[in-house]
Amino acid sequence: NLTFPIPANPEDDSLKQLAELGYERVDGSLTTHLGWNEAGQELVIREISVDGAGMGSAVLRGIVGNVTRDVFSPDSAVATVAAVAATGKALELTLENRGLFERVIAREARRQKRNGEDIRREYGMAAAVGIPAILGNSQGAKTLAQAVARFVAKPGRLIVRARAKAAGGYGLADFTAGSDPASVIEALEITAVAE
Repeated sequence: NLTFPIPANPEDDSLKQLAELGYERVDGSLTTHLGWNEAGQELVIREISVDGAGMGSAVLRGIVGNVTRDVFSPDSAVATVAAVAATGKALELTLENRGLFERVIAREARRQKRNGEDIRREYGMAAAVGIPAILGNSQGAKTLAQAVARFVAKPGRLIVRARAKAAGGYGLADFTAGSDPASVIEALEITAVAE
């Protein structure tokens, strides 16, 4: 846990942003809980999370494959080469809004001298149209776009799950072979829901 007040006139850009959003203090925590399955050569991400009081939280869980003992080598060259061979098998990201999104909308409404609901609708439309425009017109991209747009319309909880279609996972070599976002999405099974 980390708690400290935000100064009246902060010089740090991140603190300036928080002050503009009306926060008077930072009250947050970071959790990391990982496990290595040596026999299966998998790194199990039980939880990597960030939580901020009056803001919300982000929680990442998943499985990374092809993680050999060399990934943990004290020799950084050996560790880097081994890490490049790692593959993402399954990831789940959960975002929970507890006030941050409303403050962002209110700040943008003040800046643009517009109604907050107009800003929210604009952001929702941008998600619904922009995500498929960037990620391609696959079912996974459409599913993600719809869930994000619903989250923007009524920010509560957004859960996005991605699983590699290939049994061995999706790695850096796969990404460089088909580096456009649409080909990445095509290699994954994506589910997304806004609650």
